[in-house]
Amino acid sequence: ALMLGVLLLCQCTKEEKSAVQPQANVPATVKMAYIDSDSLAAKYNFAKDIFEANQRAQNKLENVRQQKAAELQRFKSEIEQKGRNNGYLTEESYKADMQKYQQMGYDAERHMNDLQNKFVNENNLSLKQLNDSIDKCISEYAKKNGISVVLDKKATYYVNGIPNITNDIVKILNERYNK
Repeated sequence: ALMLGVLLLCQCTKEEKSAVQPQANVPATVKMAYIDSDSLAAKYNFAKDIFEANQRAQNKLENVRQQKAAELQRFKSEIEQKGRNNGYLTEESYKADMQKYQQMGYDAERHMNDLQNKFVNENNLSLKQLNDSIDKCISEYAKKNGISVVLDKKATYYVNGIPNITNDIVKILNERYNK
């Protein structure tokens, strides 16, 4: 009985192995190339423009944040000075100023959140456009030149003997962008 079980097990294994056939025809040789995405980003005019716009937007956000913080600080100082100089005739007037101060803080925070969200959305849209233009260019270039695989240098450990097409891609992208 034990021998019969072993024979059946071996027979099933042989049948399973013979039933497994490759699903796709894999070519014997695959033409590959790679790009250096860091160099691409540094040389592609659209990427440089996006980076500069991003820096300007971040600077603008920081300036607005500083302005709002300064406004809040000034108003808080006015409240404190008014309190030291007995400028509040009633507790209600002090409470009104404190409520105004809190409301200014909430408004400033809401305004900063709105600006931050707008910045993130615009940045995401720009990055999507950038990636789409790069992906389309690489795909067209690869098809035109019979390249099956395009690697990113950052995602590989070793690329000896594989052509670097970064400069070709940058040239095409900049020609398209300048138009």
